[in-house]
Amino acid sequence: FPVTHIIELLYRGLPKQHGKESKPSADFWRLYYVERGQACFHTLDGNSVTVGTGDGIFFAPGRGFRSLDILSERVNLFTVFFRCTMPDEDAFPKREHKFNTAERMILSSLITASHMYFERHSNLPDGPKGSKPKADAPPYLLHTVKASLEYLLLLIYQNKDKREKHEKTPAHQTNLLVNMATE
Repeated sequence: FPVTHIIELLYRGLPKQHGKESKPSADFWRLYYVERGQACFHTLDGNSVTVGTGDGIFFAPGRGFRSLDILSERVNLFTVFFRCTMPDEDAFPKREHKFNTAERMILSSLITASHMYFERHSNLPDGPKGSKPKADAPPYLLHTVKASLEYLLLLIYQNKDKREKHEKTPAHQTNLLVNMATE
């Protein structure tokens, strides 16, 4: 899954009253990771997908969501917009994803790297328009971000079949409840 271009990495806290409208992405992938809280994505196909702490949702190029509702008091949301050569758009057929511990560690490192590499910029009065590299960002950092994202995508893809079989076992369901209670 070679990542050819990082369009944006953005970490932000959104309050409950925040609502967001969105359009489908023309030629790039979008990953939304909920580090804390709960949000509901109302997709273009009329479905609603609720994503909670430690979970995320992928949108392939040309797909997306109509609106986003914040269901908890606050949501810490990390977004990654990127171009990637995928085997096909259905490489991740199940849009929502429950990240395991290893995957969440990679996401944490991506969040840290995003703070180090990107700054928000705007042309007033419209407010923030996107991300651009900081003037003092280490030159190797973008390569680290791309490699980390590629590794994350590969882990998710490799574990896809194993995860689907494992999630159906009673032991996994019990472990899931214990983990959620612990978090």
